[in-house]
Amino acid sequence: MVFTPQQFAKKTGLSYDHVLQMCKTGKVKALKTEGGHFKIPEKELDKFITEDYATKDEYLRVVRDNERLKTIILQLQNYVSNLDTVESEGNYESTKNYKSML
Repeated sequence: MVFTPQQFAKKTGLSYDHVLQMCKTGKVKALKTEGGHFKIPEKELDKFITEDYATKDEYLRVVRDNERLKTIILQLQNYVSNLDTVESEGNYESTKNYKSML
């Protein structure tokens, strides 16, 4: 069985243009018909699905998660910076109370 780039895109969750580009660059081993159309063997779909290739939706989810983590890290850096400021002002009791909130 062979798939058209459109069918391959639908099964993998990629865009048609992305699949077409992958056929042209050889990332997906596709057969080219005399008419210039690509046909993708079923084994390529199997290989593609079992590899660690992220779909666009998965990639965007990871990017969003990374942005959330970046925000949390920045908030923690500001929090620690505020702790250092409280300590440097010599207010040990405030620092002790502030750190107990952790």
